[in-house]
Amino acid sequence: MSLIEKLTPIVVRHKELADEMSSGTLSGEDFQKVSMEYGELSPVVEVIEEYMAAVKGIDESKEMLDDPDMKEMAQAEIDELEAKLPGLEEKIKIILLPKDKADKKNAI
Repeated sequence: MSLIEKLTPIVVRHKELADEMSSGTLSGEDFQKVSMEYGELSPVVEVIEEYMAAVKGIDESKEMLDDPDMKEMAQAEIDELEAKLPGLEEKIKIILLPKDKADKKNAI
């Protein structure tokens, strides 16, 4: 199972939460719970989408390698995006670490 396949459910859940919030059917406490989960997932989804865009860009650039006029530019694009992937993967691993439940409590 690829990393993208593992991350896709997070992006799907984020979209579901956005749809729930915009539906107008949630009451106060339910809306608050959904909103909190949405807020927690938003920074995660941003990094995941950046990673997915880089992978897609690599795939699209590889298709252009057959064109002699575009080969040099496509290879430069592939090299640049492949250099970004390890950093993005590391960001994803860090951002997906379980949160401490005490973080939401008051300090006092």
